[in-house]
Amino acid sequence: MVITSKRTVLLAIISCLWAITASLCLAAEGNDSKPSLQWPQVTQTARPWTYWWWMGSAVNREDLTHLLETYRRAGMGGVHVIPIYGAKGCEKQYINYLTPEWMEMLAHTVNEGRRVD
Repeated sequence: MVITSKRTVLLAIISCLWAITASLCLAAEGNDSKPSLQWPQVTQTARPWTYWWWMGSAVNREDLTHLLETYRRAGMGGVHVIPIYGAKGCEKQYINYLTPEWMEMLAHTVNEGRRVD
């Protein structure tokens, strides 16, 4: 039987632990599968949406385009169109809900929304 001192055993254990730790650290440095620390790209689905109240559906193409461009520059990802009763003083501009003219304004909104995104 070989008799070794406690000091020799302790040095052997410390050497083994150091070697294991060093190899694990080196392996971690070369690991390309670690998660990226960069912020993910902001996509349309990650941007906030908003309700867009169409008061009396008194809308026109120019204003729709201008507002969608403004919303996009502000960082909005989309709008939820909500037609609602009108406001006094704009009765001549009202478009009746689901009429062909109203559907044209909605189609224009969808097309412009795709364009500005």
